[in-house]
Amino acid sequence: MNLIRKTVMTGALVFLAACNGDERGGSEIDLAGEFSDFSPETNILIVSFDALRADALGVYGNERPLTPNIDRWAEDGLVLENFYVAAQATPTSFASAFTGRYPFRVFRGWKLGDQPRLAEILQSAGYRTFGIFNNVQLVEERFFDKGFERYEILNDPEDTKVLERADEALGEVSGEPFFGWVHFISPHAPYVARDFASHLYSSDYNGPFLTDSGPRPEAENLRDQARVRELYDGEVLLADRLFAAVLDLLEKHDVSDRTLVILTADHGEYFGEHGRFRHETVHEKVIHVPFLMRMPDGHEGQVRVSGLHMNTDILPTLADLAQADGVSTYDGYSLLDTQPADRLLIFTAMTERDRFMMGARKGDHKLIVECPPPDFSESLFDLAEDPDETQDRILDDPALAGELFEAMSTLARGDPCDVLEDAVRGSEMTEDLDDETIQKLRSLGYIQ
Repeated sequence: MNLIRKTVMTGALVFLAACNGDERGGSEIDLAGEFSDFSPETNILIVSFDALRADALGVYGNERPLTPNIDRWAEDGLVLENFYVAAQATPTSFASAFTGRYPFRVFRGWKLGDQPRLAEILQSAGYRTFGIFNNVQLVEERFFDKGFERYEILNDPEDTKVLERADEALGEVSGEPFFGWVHFISPHAPYVARDFASHLYSSDYNGPFLTDSGPRPEAENLRDQARVRELYDGEVLLADRLFAAVLDLLEKHDVSDRTLVILTADHGEYFGEHGRFRHETVHEKVIHVPFLMRMPDGHEGQVRVSGLHMNTDILPTLADLAQADGVSTYDGYSLLDTQPADRLLIFTAMTERDRFMMGARKGDHKLIVECPPPDFSESLFDLAEDPDETQDRILDDPALAGELFEAMSTLARGDPCDVLEDAVRGSEMTEDLDDETIQKLRSLGYIQ
């Protein structure tokens, strides 16, 4: 059983009145002590996985033994229990992680704007930088590469080339402080039946998903849905092995004892919840992802934090640790800084031209707005009583929904539907991409 040293709780539900994302206030969460051993010689490595749900990991409560290596590593790590992404798709999620800003502020027309990037900020502080990303959504044509000394986009369904390139990159920066980001496509669809995961699969299944799920695994019955989830679980087991291999690379290059490692994901995935598959909306299974962090020498047991956090917090936290000059305004909060107990989170789905969603969570209450008119709709959920979001309470408490909508609009600086439509207006996913890249996107199910 994991040693749980402490749990940090957030405070009461109070609605946000300010519009700036860097507004500070409310109860404080002091985590600065967890980073007291960070020094100018400490390296930073982020390892992320595509479509990895938080509840797929044992450290987040999964009883299936899919992530033994990750769970063991996290026994002396920091666990953010309620960590969210600001968007449900790879490019918009990474836009927020790279800039500390909501995607509708920085990702417009399928391209990342000129805002300072995490890699640029750490590079200016003296870090060598590299990024190895196994997802063609992050191509240089969308300007994700700024600040990375070495930036590679791969299209490897097995993720083996990611390890090879990471090995090379670590060799290039050996002996110097570095910031690296390694992104695996696993466990993203298509899910493939793997020999090492055969114990996870039902032996009597003989349906359309016997060997793989295909890029768009939309199962029509419960038996097929269960099979698709089994195949996904096998991919999670692969992700666990890949993470262990990354840790081995750190040992190989003799940097394990001076590297802070973060594990996270760009988004989660549906498996029949709300009648959906893949990841087009802002429900919990899609936007709740893992965030695990471990200092080189570990922490004093496992530190679990139950407050609300999101991937916009990554940049301000790492900039603080590196004592780097960033920018004055983020939509995220540094873990070393003040954390408001009444924090409002915003989630977006803005990668489909004719359908957008914005969600807002404050405490246990969550509002989802679906756009544009005439299909405009609102849903309200109490996540404490209904964590699977199956009971819409909009008619039970319209006043609460109205308060959340007003807070969402204030933080977004405009009507949610207008803000999202303005960010994506006139843009095509394939704009400025070559035929080869378009075909790669199609193979992953991004383009039909």
